[in-house]
Amino acid sequence: MRVMSYNVNGFKGNKDSLINMRENLDKIEAFIKDFLLGDIDNLVILQEVSLKDNAIYYKKIIEKFKDYKFICSYNVSYANFITVAIANNKSKWVEKHDFYNTRKSNDYLNRFIEVYNEEYKLQVLGLHIPCNKKDINEIKKFWDEIISYKKSYSDIKSDKSDISLMLVGDMNAEHNESSVSTFKESLNQLFLNEIELIEGATFKGKRRSTNIDHMLIHKPDNSIEEYAKGSIINSIDYSDHYPILSPPIKKVTDRKLKKLY
Repeated sequence: MRVMSYNVNGFKGNKDSLINMRENLDKIEAFIKDFLLGDIDNLVILQEVSLKDNAIYYKKIIEKFKDYKFICSYNVSYANFITVAIANNKSKWVEKHDFYNTRKSNDYLNRFIEVYNEEYKLQVLGLHIPCNKKDINEIKKFWDEIISYKKSYSDIKSDKSDISLMLVGDMNAEHNESSVSTFKESLNQLFLNEIELIEGATFKGKRRSTNIDHMLIHKPDNSIEEYAKGSIINSIDYSDHYPILSPPIKKVTDRKLKKLY
């Protein structure tokens, strides 16, 4: 099984090119369905699914994936875009509300989605963290909530201690030494004791390409010993972001020496 995260840029394609949005949506649909054919439990997290223009493209993507599990984030009515999860109908993925229930704020409800697979003991929190400098204090609170939630999986006394937590998505921040990202410090806190599965540029900026899409995983101390790296699918040019892909993940019953990958 693999997890893929992809910011689809509202189906508008690469900012450097003029495209037909309907044709681009068709290409993204085919790409996702082909990926889901790879394993019954493959999972897709999409950011920036457009709700603009009377949600015409949101309605189209729901129709295209009517025979799949299509899980959308909470605040559909008051957002320009949302984060969604897509999986095969026969998969074991179910929606979870753990992060939602720990939050004190109702901000940014359209920007995350949470799902869980019991056969893999894997919880996935899909994220699209804002970068708007005008709302820097509110965004920092959102970061702090994510960091606090992540720490709950590190507590050996927690009922989550045997579950691996994967955080994926467009985090609009870089954590390398040369980065000047507004939320670099928050991202570095999030990465404490975690493994980054993605290395390389994921976003095609006007001045330079950046690595703002991330995939990191927390492992309980007694469950995972080694990690493989994920990949960036830079052959897919349907957005200003590239899709990012986890390494293969084994079911709990298939693991040897308690390795996840």
